[in-house]
This record gives sequence, structure tokens and C-alpha cells, in this order.
Amino acid sequence: MNANINDKFIDDSDILFLIKFGKKTHLQDILNNKLRFAPSQQYIEQEQKLYDKGQGDLLEGKMKIHSVSMKANTQTGEVYHYNQPADVTVSIADVNNMPILCFFTGTLKDCSSYISRKKYTINLSDDVKNTLIHDFHNPDSALIIPNPQNFINAVKKQLHAEASTVRYYDYSKNNLEQYLFLTSDNPNNSEKKLTMNWDRGYKHLLCKDVSFINQQEYRFIILNELITEPKKYDFNFDYNYKLVSTQDLFSGLEIAFQ
Repeated sequence: MNANINDKFIDDSDILFLIKFGKKTHLQDILNNKLRFAPSQQYIEQEQKLYDKGQGDLLEGKMKIHSVSMKANTQTGEVYHYNQPADVTVSIADVNNMPILCFFTGTLKDCSSYISRKKYTINLSDDVKNTLIHDFHNPDSALIIPNPQNFINAVKKQLHAEASTVRYYDYSKNNLEQYLFLTSDNPNNSEKKLTMNWDRGYKHLLCKDVSFINQQEYRFIILNELITEPKKYDFNFDYNYKLVSTQDLFSGLEIAFQ
């Protein structure tokens, strides 16, 4: 596996475990075969209400473009026309009403010891722990799903969902990598035409400002339904897991499965 603390994107093959943080009673719903999805609109409203970036995010499902217009004499360098810089926010209709479910993504960098995918010790950094405590409203419990590829595949199949780790970009400047991701089905191949359309609109929910990077999010997105309130979906949960207190997790937790 190849996990780097500075990576903006974590490949599924590098994921060692997923964690869902929250109240124990809410996490118990997952074990009772219910997955709670919510529209990202609620995160926008949280920042509007709390004035707290982290517990909410005004830019959920949006892309910022910084624009400036300037004309100059190429021979003398004299600027004779200049428009003040402006920020343009781009979004796709209905994206913020797509149901999403978020987990924390754990990789090798989140472990103090590693023997195999079935035995390791989770030891999150202080920066990550502080982010999780603040951004997730001081959660009391954590549901850990080790070696989660089967879980990921099952959610995608049963709920017809897209799934991926979130990509983090510096929203203070224009980012070509983000633009290519949002406008192309395969950003690694050159395409004659790049378009930002509804079919790719869900990808906006897989991009966030780099200030959120310690959240290390993995997101499931349901594409065939729009919601305005959180909704629970039936799901057959039959996977290895640990349900522990955040205090135990943050103290360093050994994971061992047969």
C-alpha cells in the first residue's frame, strides 16, 4: 500500500479501514441494517447558521473560479483596461439534494503499527483528532469497518451509489486538476471537449477545499433520487466491525480479526 499524508486523493486500494463517527444510538442503526443519507444542502445551512466552517461548508457541491480581465499593449507593457478580480461560484442543479453518506478514511499513516490488513493499531494524529472532535460535534462513538472493500462494493450495488474518497483542492486559486476531474469522464486521457453537465454533477460532491483535508472523507452518493431531509435506506450489513468510544479510539486502538 502507498499512503502519503500529503496525498489529495486516496485510492480505494490504499484504504485500510473506514470510520463513521457519531452518537452510539445513531451508529447502531447501521448495525440494524439502516444507512442514513443526507442532502449536502444541510452542510451549507449549518455554516450559514453556525458561522463555523468545518461543522458546515458553504461550498458543498460548488466550484470556485477566480477571474480577471486585463488588456495591455504587448510592446510597451502599458495596461489600458483592467477589471477587478472576481470570484465566480459554479454549481449544477439539484446536486445539493443528492443523498450522501460520509465516512472517515484510514490508511497506513493513521496507524502506529501494522502487521497485516487484519492486524494493526490505529493511532490518529492530534491534528486529525482535533478536527474530528470539532467538525463532527464532539462524537461519543466510532464504528470502525476494517478492510472495507466488500462493504463499499455492497453499498454501491444495493443502493446504486457512486463512491470515492474526496479530493482536496486549494480553493484560493484556480485548479486545472479539479476542472479536468469535473468536466471529463477520464481526466487522465485527453478529450477534445470538456463539459460540466448534470451527469457528472455528483463529482462536485467529491471535491472540497484543502482546509478540510483532515476529515479524510469517503463519500457514497445516490444518483437516482433527490431528498431535502435525511433519509434511512435499507442495507444488509454483514461485515466485521468494532463499535467503540471515541475516547478508546483516540487513545490508540488495536484491530485484530481472523
